[in-house]
Amino acid sequence: MLSIPKDNKNFKFQDPEGQINAILKSLVELNTHKDPNNSQTIRMSYVKLQIIKMLKRYKRIIKVYWAINTKNTNYKQSMGIEEYSACDIQKIVLKLLENDAAKKVCKRTLELDIKLLNNLNLIKSKIIRFGKGKGSVAYYVQNMELMPTHKDAILEYLTQMLQDNLKDKIIIGNFDLNEPFDNEPKNINSKTTKFITKKIEEKNNEQLHKNRMGIISHVQTPDVINKANISNINKENSKNSLEKNSAKSLSCEKPKSDEQKSEKVRFKRIGVKTRLIDVHKISRNYMQQVKELSNNDSTYINALLNLETAINEYGKEYDIEDILKHFLKQFGNRYKYKVWMMMKRTDGVINDYDLIWEGRFKDWYSHKYKKNYTTTKEKYGERIRLASKNFEFNASKNVKDEEEEKKKKRRQKKNANCSSNDNKNI
Repeated sequence: MLSIPKDNKNFKFQDPEGQINAILKSLVELNTHKDPNNSQTIRMSYVKLQIIKMLKRYKRIIKVYWAINTKNTNYKQSMGIEEYSACDIQKIVLKLLENDAAKKVCKRTLELDIKLLNNLNLIKSKIIRFGKGKGSVAYYVQNMELMPTHKDAILEYLTQMLQDNLKDKIIIGNFDLNEPFDNEPKNINSKTTKFITKKIEEKNNEQLHKNRMGIISHVQTPDVINKANISNINKENSKNSLEKNSAKSLSCEKPKSDEQKSEKVRFKRIGVKTRLIDVHKISRNYMQQVKELSNNDSTYINALLNLETAINEYGKEYDIEDILKHFLKQFGNRYKYKVWMMMKRTDGVINDYDLIWEGRFKDWYSHKYKKNYTTTKEKYGERIRLASKNFEFNASKNVKDEEEEKKKKRRQKKNANCSSNDNKNI
């Protein structure tokens, strides 16, 4: 196990960014002790996300310790009258997290935090059992000798755990040119590169030829008229024939390949709405919310393209409803005026795609197999709404509420059965 230098063990900073950078620096310094041949590389940004996640847990464990200390103090002051249990500790911690606008955690997560405090010998758990089928009460006793240094002990333990996870990984910078990038082209001398180089050379030669002709003479050469286009049969329409042919030649200046490419891109952008509704089964109500949040049609189409990318990448492992909730929250509250920051890029341009999905989404939502997710829906996002004071959802009148329609059919069927039973009794 590698150890952190003593000079870098003090990670207490008033500025959270300074604390993150101090831990990151200490982890990078350990690269010198790792074998490059038996180690993988990991980007600085991913390590930074792990540090942020670790510090969130650190703050939560401090809240758990504070809740236990508060309840023990009240117990002593009341001379044993005011008792408490593990449920009381959990309620206090959840309330503190809610006040800090932090992510709500489950009971199992808090149990793991208490187990960590037990492993560090900061507390001791006591369980009183009332017999079979009568339940039990758990309370915790603090180790008063380690109480003054409990924060340092927790932070050092979590940092050591992170260090053990990275023991076979060498941390490299995001812009380290000595290491290959994920989107680096495999074949540098590709057909595309040759085509672009050839076009540039042709353009330069053409411009050079024009410059030489301009130096020789200032008189412009007359337009060459193709005599085959002049109609000798009908002399009155010969002028119109020339105008039509010239207009046709002007409209055909653009290469056919470029036209096909632009049509393909336009089809992809316009067809995203149909794909989301028909293929991915996204509700029209949800699509209407995204449209109302967008300030123009271009923003709306780009937002749908970003949503489709996220569904294709995370839809197999995560619940579609969670993806839709997260996207609407991020788009409506942060990125509706800068939708390009949500786009997945492979050209090296920095954006927030990894932060939105690899960072926030995976921190806030569980894997669908952990949730025992097995059911599928006819439509996704039907009931999802953006919880914002400044946003009012006005869905289209033409969109029917399927749940209300189903309830109405059930009532009609129930009334019909009741009436048929009454007729039989009569």
